[in-house]
Amino acid sequence: MRILNQVMLVIVAVLLFSGTGWCAAGKKGSGLEGKVVDGDGKPLSGIKVVATQKEPLKGYEKFEAKTESDGSFALKGLYPESEYVIAPDVADTCNKEGAKKEIKSAPVDEVRSLKENIVVKILPLKVTKDGVITDPRTNLEWAPAPANDMNWNQADQYAQSLSLAGGGWRLPTIAELKTIYIPSCDGNIAHSAFNAGGMWAWSSQLDGPSRAWGFNFHRGDEYRNFRDLGRDLSNGNTRVLVVRSRR
Repeated sequence: MRILNQVMLVIVAVLLFSGTGWCAAGKKGSGLEGKVVDGDGKPLSGIKVVATQKEPLKGYEKFEAKTESDGSFALKGLYPESEYVIAPDVADTCNKEGAKKEIKSAPVDEVRSLKENIVVKILPLKVTKDGVITDPRTNLEWAPAPANDMNWNQADQYAQSLSLAGGGWRLPTIAELKTIYIPSCDGNIAHSAFNAGGMWAWSSQLDGPSRAWGFNFHRGDEYRNFRDLGRDLSNGNTRVLVVRSRR
């Protein structure tokens, strides 16, 4: 009888562990699916999504997945019915904290879908070894901003004489400057490779013999300034961004 009871206890234990799927050896868990999009609702591919367990359990603390061409991702192996923080692993975005989501994982062997997309307002740029910033959306290449502010005449000369990665640089148009503007970034270009925070930047577009147009990254609009001034009369220093067609 004693032996029988011991056998029964073993059977019950096995059934419990196999039923819950929480046995460390089995590593069963649950899944999570979702989608990452940009500020316009367009899917973002190649974005790493990380799920971090709020109360870490060994083997279940962190899971990663990259988004597909349609922006979708699938995380597998999460500890069932546990609290996780889901966030895109993106260094250069002005709303990184806002893109985080807290969820409770699904029961064992089930998959939960996020009710809302993860929205990442980011410039999908790539940076080469020599610092050239490439934008696949526009087929443009940008150079990091120099440390000092310049008037338009100095900026134009700087662009033409810059030898970075073979040269061929110029001042951008207003339309080109607008392609690297994200309204929610509160005056900052969202990618650190530009080496520029909140600023106003010169364009190549002139307004008569003494003025040129610039772009205001604080307000998202263009302004006019005297070409021989290095400061906007009302808003502060004017910086330099240079561009060229992608090579």
